[in-house]
Amino acid sequence: MHDLIRNFQRDGIQHVARINEAAETDYPEFREALHALKGSSLELGAQRLSDICEQAEALKPYDIGSDTCKKMAAQVQEVFLKTSAALNNALTQDIAKP
Repeated sequence: MHDLIRNFQRDGIQHVARINEAAETDYPEFREALHALKGSSLELGAQRLSDICEQAEALKPYDIGSDTCKKMAAQVQEVFLKTSAALNNALTQDIAKP
């Protein structure tokens, strides 16, 4: 389980970086990175992260570069960071159990 979470976090950091960059000018990249993060979050049961990715995927090409798109990318990042922290906490508690 530890490796699964670490891989999710490593890949997620890359997806979030791609989302933030693409939110400025690249709609296909924006959607692709969101879709990848949504899928990996579903595999771990991170429903809130999956939901926010799905909401961001609903943005249209004309939204790229807008404040709405940038705010959505920031929300994805925030939820990803909270999800990662919760997963780290769960791992720490699991390791601490006798």
